[in-house]
Order: sequence, then structure tokens, then C-alpha cells
Amino acid sequence: MKMDDFLARVLGQMKSKAGRELVEKELRHHLNESSKAYKKAGYMEEEASAKAVQDMGDPDDLGLKMNRLHRPVMDWPLLIVAGLLLAISMLPVFLVKNEIGGIMTYQWLSLFASSIVLVGCMLFPYEKLLSWWKIWLAMGMGILLLTLMPIFSLTVNGKVYFSPLGGTMDMMVVNFLLLLGWIGYLLIAKRKPLPLTILLVWLPVMFLTFLTHYIAAFAYFSLSLFTYFLKSSKQREKITFLLVNVCLLVIAVTFYISIAPQHQIDRVLGWLRPEQYSSSFGYIPFINQDLLQHSVFFGRGSSQFAQTMVELRYNTDLVLLFLIHEIGWVPALSILALFVYAIVRFVRTSRRTPDLKGSVLVIGATTLIVVPLMMGVFMNIGWLPIIEHSVPILSFGIGQQMYYSGLIGIILNVYRHQYVVIDRGLKESHL
Repeated sequence: MKMDDFLARVLGQMKSKAGRELVEKELRHHLNESSKAYKKAGYMEEEASAKAVQDMGDPDDLGLKMNRLHRPVMDWPLLIVAGLLLAISMLPVFLVKNEIGGIMTYQWLSLFASSIVLVGCMLFPYEKLLSWWKIWLAMGMGILLLTLMPIFSLTVNGKVYFSPLGGTMDMMVVNFLLLLGWIGYLLIAKRKPLPLTILLVWLPVMFLTFLTHYIAAFAYFSLSLFTYFLKSSKQREKITFLLVNVCLLVIAVTFYISIAPQHQIDRVLGWLRPEQYSSSFGYIPFINQDLLQHSVFFGRGSSQFAQTMVELRYNTDLVLLFLIHEIGWVPALSILALFVYAIVRFVRTSRRTPDLKGSVLVIGATTLIVVPLMMGVFMNIGWLPIIEHSVPILSFGIGQQMYYSGLIGIILNVYRHQYVVIDRGLKESHL
């Protein structure tokens, strides 16, 4: 049997296109090496090729074996946890019965749209997404630039949102585009001069900060640092990149503190001394403390501000605080345990994925989930000043739920293709 005929029969048993490409590349290399060995032993070219094919055994059996080894797999535990968290996001609306009405319909719509986004991001090949990195970078930077123009923006509670058609878009969505663009730039672009790399870190950070989306800016900055260190194999590059960014961060923070508006300073003072500012900026931190103090292990707490919480932001910024008071510490901490379990699965996927692009992409997506989650939790339990910020997945809002569902979908995507990646060994060469 000729080599091409043998390969055709093996690949005919395989369902995964990426798996077929990988197996063909590996088998062809192995057959060529085996054929060369037989030639050195004195066999003619055709005889050497035939002997190499014969040594591989039955092509149909081999194809079935390769099909089992190189096929997409599903991280069912992570998918189930993601589904549970999306379902739990309905809980605050169910608990506040007098608020159901239109909010309930909107929340069901958000759940449906988020599920579609999760599945779509899980199924579309991530390597193809990264190959369009220039498009994603252009779109992300374009949205940020347009948001700086009054005609394309809308200011709500001091935060500037992209608003081309009258609605508002959660600016966290821009980070999804920047994630794909940044990872593609790091791992696909042939030339990556340090000044351009620094610019791609700091331009989005400055734009998001100027638009008062501080946590989105910090999440993107963290993503840039973590993924660069994972990608780069040269110690000198890492040190230079770190020093430049630390210096720029110190300069940026110092400058911002010097020009910070008075109401932001008062908000920090209200958080530090809520009793003294209980009628102004300390009002919400004061309520926050009371709700936590009167929460119980199981069931509804006894805070006098329970109804006030409903009238404020029970299903957005303070959704975790609301759940702690309404269902108890143990159930609320169980919800956080689901997040911790999901994060452990994220890290495990990154470590087990042999493809460097997939591994770095998972770390980037994980960073964009973990940073806002930690900030949201710390604000809800009083460890940080409360600003307008949604707790990932749990908070009300179709945009943010679709965004985080998309990130989880990307991580599931990498997990699915960990056995069918083409560039095996690429990760090891960089670590």
C-alpha cells in the first residue's frame, strides 16, 4: 500500500478536521523517517516506503484509535457550573417579588442570550478567532475612541458608555475584543517592538480610566502583564517590560490622585468613616455594615435597611450583599465556592493545554473574570469603596452576562480542542 493511500484510510476514520491535520502531519513525518531508515538498510525506495507502511499496522484500526485520541472533548463540570451560576442570577429577582414584572422578562432574555454566546464561543475554533487579531484590536480601540466623542456616548451615574443608537454598552465588552487582539498580537505578530507593546497596554488603560471604567482598566492591565510573562521566554524582556509598566503605573496613579475630583475623595472618606458621613457618601457603606452584621447563617437577616437595599442596587452592584442578607452566609458562600471551583478549572485547562496560544488565551480570559469578581466581592463585604460595578454573572444586565459567558465559552473552547491542536510542543518551547 502506498503511503498516501494508507494516510487516506487512516484519516477517513477521523471526524475532527483539526485532528486529521495533526495526525496526518505526525504520521507522515513518522513514515518518512521510517522509510529513510529502511533505505539506509539497503531497501529500494518503493520497498522502504511499503515496509514503513506495513509497520504501522491496519490503517482502519489505527484511524479509529486516532479518532478516539484526537477529538474535541467537553469540560462538563465547568459547563454545569456556568449553567448554575447563570440560573442563580435569577435568584435576586425571584426573592424581590414586588419587582418581578418587566425585570423578570429582561432577566430571562439575558439568560437566553448569554447561553447562546457561551455555546457560540465554545464551538468556534479559537485559533481562527486569534488569526483575526488585527480586526479585534481595531474594533476595541475604535469603540474606545468613539466613546470619547459626545455624539457616540452617554453618561450614566458619572460613567461614560458607548451609545451609538441610544442604548448603552457595558464597556467590559471592549475587553473581550482587546483580549483576542492582545493575545493574537503577542503570539502571532512577527514584529513586536517594545514601544508598540507598551502602547497597546496603556492606550486602552488610559481610555477606560478617562471614561471612569476603572475596574475594566485594571482588568485589562492585569491581563496584559500576566499573559506577557507567560508568553515571553526571555528573562531580560520580562524584567524590562515589568519595570517600564511599574514606572508608568506609579506616574499614572500619582497624577490621577493629584487631579481626582472631590466627590471621589469624599467617597473614599465615606467608606473609611461611614458613621461620620452617614447622610452623604457614607450612607451606603453604613447600610452595608448593618446588613452584614444582621445577616445569619441560613435564611433572611434582620437588618432595618433590608427594604432600603431593594430600593437601591440589590440586583447590580450590591447583589452579593443582598444575597448574604436574604438567604444567609452559608448559601451565599456556596455560590462563591462555585466561582472558586470554576477558576480552578480555568487554571487546570491552561496548564493542561499543549498549545501556547490556547494556554495564554485561557489565562487572559481567567484574569478578566477573576479581577472584577474579587473587586465585586470586596466591595460587597466592605473591604473596598463601593463604586458602580457589576459582580460577574450574578448582577443584572444583559451586556455583562453575555460578556462573562463569552469568556467562559472561550475557555471551554480551548479545553475542547486541547487534543486536536496543531502546534504541539509550542508551549514547552516558551516555558
